[in-house]
Amino acid sequence: MRKHQVVMDTPSRQRLRPWLEAKINSNTIPGLKWLSSSQQIFRVPWKHGGKHDWHEEDSLIFKEWAVHTGRYREGVDTAEWPTWKTRFRCALNKLPDITEVKDMSSLDGAEPYRAYKFIPRRDSRQNRSPPGLITAHTSPELEQTFELPLRTDDDKLLPDIDLDFFNEVTTMEVEDYHGNLHNEYEMDIKLMYRHLDVYQSTCCNAKGCRLSYGQEPELVDGLHQAMFGPDGIANICFPPCDAILKNQKQVSLTNQLLNALDRGVILECENGNVYATRKCKCVVFVSSPSLDDRKPVRLQRDTKTLIFDYKNYFEPMVHRYYHGFSNKPSPEILFGFGQNWRANDQPLSNLLIAAVVGCAKARHVLSQIGNYSLPMEVSKSDDLDKFLKCAKIQEEQNFAQKMNG
Repeated sequence: MRKHQVVMDTPSRQRLRPWLEAKINSNTIPGLKWLSSSQQIFRVPWKHGGKHDWHEEDSLIFKEWAVHTGRYREGVDTAEWPTWKTRFRCALNKLPDITEVKDMSSLDGAEPYRAYKFIPRRDSRQNRSPPGLITAHTSPELEQTFELPLRTDDDKLLPDIDLDFFNEVTTMEVEDYHGNLHNEYEMDIKLMYRHLDVYQSTCCNAKGCRLSYGQEPELVDGLHQAMFGPDGIANICFPPCDAILKNQKQVSLTNQLLNALDRGVILECENGNVYATRKCKCVVFVSSPSLDDRKPVRLQRDTKTLIFDYKNYFEPMVHRYYHGFSNKPSPEILFGFGQNWRANDQPLSNLLIAAVVGCAKARHVLSQIGNYSLPMEVSKSDDLDKFLKCAKIQEEQNFAQKMNG
């Protein structure tokens, strides 16, 4: 396991804002320049490293920041362009006096960039939450504020854990420089008839997918889109249940629901947020960890609904989990077709038709955090511990001499 070192700001190192302002004014970094100097709005080049026309100067600002912070030493350390980009973005996001201007950003085209604005320091306090508070919007109607306890004595138990790691993982774009952009729109799909798994795969279509049953008829374009949703999405079909299920009563009831599922449910994942649009006449209920107490919610027909809130639910909860203040958050959403259930029930054993949809981006973050230890305590070595350590060293030395002899 690679050991992460805590990097501390020192009085001699210029902080990000003045350093960045100096870089913009110097005109020495390709693509880094003012969009409006009077409004203090600037652009940062943001070309994906996997593009065929990508060159190192397209990401030079990220390398410069890594050099400035001591995370990269020319000729000593290995170049890590994706990591540098992630750390630079994390540093920007953590500053109270720099904010992203998303409607001025342009991530498409030959020269993509993100737009940011320097906020006057007297105004920055009004634009950020107070330390220790994270506001999580779990649904349009629900808002909950978590107050995170501050660590004191436990901090000294973790000398080798990078305190920036959580921010790097949860805000990173999970990209590499071989042309792959992972997890931003991927969803893990599992279909079930009661407790029996009948289909499992990962949807890698950037436009999303449709969960449905049966063949689509040939229709004119406008009518087809109104009936089944946008073109170009993946179609994931429930399999016929007759050859799978043995109980004929269950087969009959399941077929009734499947036949009402012909227009399906549209699933889309955008930057980790999962949306559902119910097109079918079969009533669909959803239980999501980002909804209140995971109570099932009925999807309204032809209404795009946010069912997994990555930014406002998952990130705060995984932050609490990482620091040992809560249980591991779930990246999965449960769908029930034609049947409702109570929050405390075990629906998978009772739902005739169900689907479990997992946010791949959230699952990836949890897997990354799983590679690092949560806070733990180890006592100082007593005399017997020291003796045991010496004995192990001596045994290793004797074994090495035996092998070499």
